[in-house]
Amino acid sequence: MFDVAVVDYGVGNVTSVRNAFLAIGTSARTATTPQDLQTADLLVLPGVGAFAHCMQQLKSHGLTEFLIEHSRSDGPLLGICVGMQMLFEQSLEFGTTPGLGLVPGVVRKLSECPEGKDRVKVPHVGWAQLNASRPWASTMLNGLDDRAFYYFVHSY
Repeated sequence: MFDVAVVDYGVGNVTSVRNAFLAIGTSARTATTPQDLQTADLLVLPGVGAFAHCMQQLKSHGLTEFLIEHSRSDGPLLGICVGMQMLFEQSLEFGTTPGLGLVPGVVRKLSECPEGKDRVKVPHVGWAQLNASRPWASTMLNGLDDRAFYYFVHSY
């Protein structure tokens, strides 16, 4: 059995993420401490809200160092929404806040992104295609149909 642990750090849609795994035939458990997470095959880091608050909550739950070490030792870690943003070096949402530093780059508001032709209305809510020019080859997005439409709700 594949052991999926959804990281519960007091911010996020933990129940929705667990239910999504159940809908595809995989059970997922909630984990709140590094000890609870150690045996998982996959860690899922959800998040809803502001980047700085989510990072503060991760730290206050003692999860920051564990997640960094887990990822650096090639442990699978899936970030959803702000959970994905926290994997980056920093965010510019409401000032500059350091992230986990697992992915190089800065999380910026969509309207501030340098690619003018790719700008979208903020908040970006609705169905859109993935941009095939992005370097998806080494990510879990590799193989997704870039002609299909995916639902987005975000500003960063």
